[in-house]
Amino acid sequence: MRKDGWEPCPRCGSNRVQQRGKGFFFLLFVCMAGFISLLGIFFLPLFILGGILALFSPIAFLLPKMNQCQDCKYSWKVNKEKGVQAQ
Repeated sequence: MRKDGWEPCPRCGSNRVQQRGKGFFFLLFVCMAGFISLLGIFFLPLFILGGILALFSPIAFLLPKMNQCQDCKYSWKVNKEKGVQAQ
């Protein structure tokens, strides 16, 4: 494994691995909150739910980085081990 957390897929061994960081999850939550809030124009409880989701979206920065294999769609946490040498 490299220092940045990239490694081949442990399930299928593929090198087509994509890292998803904390910013990705934050933007995902903000976009979901916006979409749900737009639906809330027609149904008020969804507007409230969208607002709550927007308020809690900074929690995404507490989530760990994830790797996802593009071939088998397996996801796993990035383990940054100290002392790992770059390849």
